[in-house]
Amino acid sequence: MENLQELEKSVSHETINSLKVYEALLKKWQKAINLVSKNTVEDAWNRHILDSLQVIKYLPKNENLSIVDLGSGAGFPPLVIAMCGYNDVSAIESDERKCLFMQTVAKETNTQNIKIINERIEKVENVQADVITARALAKIDQLLSMSKHLAKEDTIFLFLKGKTAQEEIDNAKKHFDFEAQTFQSLTSSEAKVVKITNLKEKNNV
Repeated sequence: MENLQELEKSVSHETINSLKVYEALLKKWQKAINLVSKNTVEDAWNRHILDSLQVIKYLPKNENLSIVDLGSGAGFPPLVIAMCGYNDVSAIESDERKCLFMQTVAKETNTQNIKIINERIEKVENVQADVITARALAKIDQLLSMSKHLAKEDTIFLFLKGKTAQEEIDNAKKHFDFEAQTFQSLTSSEAKVVKITNLKEKNNV
């Protein structure tokens, strides 16, 4: 799409090299572990790496933010965010093999500013996030429910969603009060980036 080239140009040459190592490792490991959907592997650069990279546009310009990703799988977007210089990134993933993959990518790319938490989201303790992200994990109301214990009063939620984004926002508002903005994805005409702020739980939950 139109702005993908601009997106690539927005990061350093060193980061692009790290992302290419990441892409190569993904394709290598995918043969043994189902890390991403099989029909997206060959176009992993656009479908996964650049799709994750666009999240950077919506993060506050503070590299010391505490960023927590839910159900990180193969590391999209938390590893990409960490490679772009954010210093406090956590990836929560319950699948031990996927955690091992993320640890391998972090080691091979010398990405030291990411913490990989091998645990179910609901069981994670002593983590308070300035930003909570998620991609292809669950519907918005479920994401908010499972991560509310990780949120501060002013936490920003950034979710990469498909064509049901507005429907999911409407359903989530049955249980939560919040402000939502949607932005057109750069990698799919049907996808959206959903930004949620000022989250409050309703009394009927």
